[in-house]
Amino acid sequence: SMHNKMRAVWTKAMSRSEIASRSDELERIAKDVLERVRVQFEAGETVDLMIVIQRYALRFVASIFAIPEERLGVIQRWNQMSSDGPVLELADEGAARAQHLAAKQGVYDLVQEAVADRRERLLRGEAPQDLVGLMAAAEGRDGITPAMVSDNLFNIIIGSDTTELWIGNAIVRLATNPQLRERLRAEPGRLEPALQEVM
Repeated sequence: SMHNKMRAVWTKAMSRSEIASRSDELERIAKDVLERVRVQFEAGETVDLMIVIQRYALRFVASIFAIPEERLGVIQRWNQMSSDGPVLELADEGAARAQHLAAKQGVYDLVQEAVADRRERLLRGEAPQDLVGLMAAAEGRDGITPAMVSDNLFNIIIGSDTTELWIGNAIVRLATNPQLRERLRAEPGRLEPALQEVM
């Protein structure tokens, strides 16, 4: 099926080993994000951990797509709008629908820019170096169209909110279950199955 063909392309860049190879980057992003809220914690302020988790997930997605951090607001706007409710529930001609569609188009434009950049690199003879490059290189093979590439990349970006919720659920589970927390500290090999169960 076409789904399996597309998945075979992007799985190379999203495999467990590929993500593991980026562990230093993931840790750096986490430390940076947490450092930004450390001052608030130390001052006794309340910190919304879901916002912290969102920053982490968005920065990692930005690194995968080589999206400049100053453009992350485009994805944040889409995440906020889509969490407020599906576009289908909005009035056909209302301002909320127009804002929702504009936010979606903003993310789609980011995808298009990234794909155009990787196409140019491929034309210069560069080998695909990342997820977007692999997807752009697949265009024209096995019936894979440019629209399919853009749509799949768009879905990966907007799926970052699923990652945010998963991390949030894991934190709540660990924060509310000290026995589980201690067991995982004592037996780190159980961490992955525990996280899979939370998911």
